[in-house]
Amino acid sequence: MSAPRACAAGAGWYAPRGVPDGGCAVDREGLEAMLGAYLAAWRRGDAARCAAFYADDARMEDPLLPEPIEGRDRIGRYFTRGFAERPAD
Repeated sequence: MSAPRACAAGAGWYAPRGVPDGGCAVDREGLEAMLGAYLAAWRRGDAARCAAFYADDARMEDPLLPEPIEGRDRIGRYFTRGFAERPAD
C-alpha cells in the first residue's frame, strides 16, 4: 500500500486514494488542530478567521435562517454581525 500523497491544505491533511486531485482528507491530529483553531477564533469573536475555514463557494445552512448563506464573504459578514450582537462575557 502506498503512502497518501501530501495535500496543499497543510500539516495533518492528506489525499487518500479515491479522492480526486485537489481533494483532501485529514488525520485525527489535523482535525483536532483545525477544530481547536476554529473554536479559538469563535471564542475571540474573530469573524474573518472563522470565515477563512470555509471555501470561497461554501454554503452554510442554519435552521434559524430562512435561506442558506452562500460564499465565504457573506458567511464572514454573518459572523461579524453575530459576534457584534453577542453579549459580552
